[in-house]
Amino acid sequence: MKRKFNRSSLLRVAVPIIALLILCVASVAFSGYPTVTKVTTSPNPSTIGESVTVTATVTVYYHAVPDGGTVNFYARRNWIGSGVTANGVASITTTFYTKGHWSVEAKYAGVQVWRPSHGFTEQLVCAAGRNCL
Repeated sequence: MKRKFNRSSLLRVAVPIIALLILCVASVAFSGYPTVTKVTTSPNPSTIGESVTVTATVTVYYHAVPDGGTVNFYARRNWIGSGVTANGVASITTTFYTKGHWSVEAKYAGVQVWRPSHGFTEQLVCAAGRNCL
């Protein structure tokens, strides 16, 4: 015995499948593109009171993110400044007043469809004469 499909039985099957496909496409379209943030400091090591440039390079699929994104910088979880991306790069200049190892973080806030990301580096701050022992 063959089963016949009528319009309402086809709709009962097709509507949930179409809705699922729309949700899948929408979740990919609106989740945004992943970014990668790399952080560098210069000079590293530095001495107490010396100016240090902290630079964040933000990329998406090996290309720079669009200009105008905000990057916040932190040292030992304390906010030390913010910069705006230009050609995927944002930087600030700061000074460390105590010696030791400093965890430096940059957090890219994301813009348009580019997702937020963050990166870390370590800054070594030495006493005068670069005596890091």
